[in-house]
Amino acid sequence: MVKRPLLTTLVALLTVSSATFFASCRQPKGGQQDSIGLAPDTFATECYTFTDTLQVIGSQVDVSLRLAFPASADTSALADSIRRFLLTELVQAAQPYFGEDEPSAIKLPEGIARTPAVLLDTVGRISMAYLTAYVDESAREGLEVTCTNDYSAAPEHQTATFVTYSTQLYTYLGGAHGSTISAGHTFRRSDGRHMGWNMVDTTRKAELTALIRDGLKEYFAEGEDLSTPLTDAELLDRLLLWDDPDTPEDELSDGIPLPHTAPWLTPTGVAFLYQQYEIAPYAVGMPNMTIPFEVIAPLLTAEGRSLLP
Repeated sequence: MVKRPLLTTLVALLTVSSATFFASCRQPKGGQQDSIGLAPDTFATECYTFTDTLQVIGSQVDVSLRLAFPASADTSALADSIRRFLLTELVQAAQPYFGEDEPSAIKLPEGIARTPAVLLDTVGRISMAYLTAYVDESAREGLEVTCTNDYSAAPEHQTATFVTYSTQLYTYLGGAHGSTISAGHTFRRSDGRHMGWNMVDTTRKAELTALIRDGLKEYFAEGEDLSTPLTDAELLDRLLLWDDPDTPEDELSDGIPLPHTAPWLTPTGVAFLYQQYEIAPYAVGMPNMTIPFEVIAPLLTAEGRSLLP
């Protein structure tokens, strides 16, 4: 009943030095329709890509950024809303976090032209500067490291009422493993509004977390190749929850916390996802599930129900 969504994987990019490309781009569904709604190419996009790589002795820096931007000819409220979101998302998400003592020379320039090609190139070069500085510092300490910053944003689902974008950021600064942040973002076709928790009645948290708990049981059962879902006790054994009076949302007595990442829509249901380490160890990935519309419908707000088929 509760299905895991297919998260958009990072797209393999051309490995050329410091270049931004533009090309016509189609919805990543191979020209097929979603199970409901409009054909994938009814929302046209244009792809912008930045890739760069640097090798210094035993160290390497790789930056890959890919952005599926609404077609320039599209002047709809939906396209304008997605453009604003992507430009903000790119600046905020496509740079590794280096603390507050970042060199002012590599901050985003003031008054930069807010066109996708120019912005993508600027953010890409900033990312390269961050990672190159990190590699240089590591080299002075006698360390050889491989650093990666890989970001993608593209439409994954669309119907007659909404378009859902998938974003993913992967950063690696050496160590045991990298860090991945994934999310879905649903936009209402009629006015371009960015939807999220406003689609779900969070005042009915107990009922909502009961559905999420069932989805988590199936997620872990599938990952461990179990024939039956887990019990409540078995599920809790696999989660990293604690009883902290300063964070009531995480108290065991309050039940499983809602994800920090807002839910999004697929053609068949509402998707929920927990980021790495949010409620479970790194080794189990990012627990996620899609709750079918017919199951979660009673817990949707009027705004959420208006987007259903």
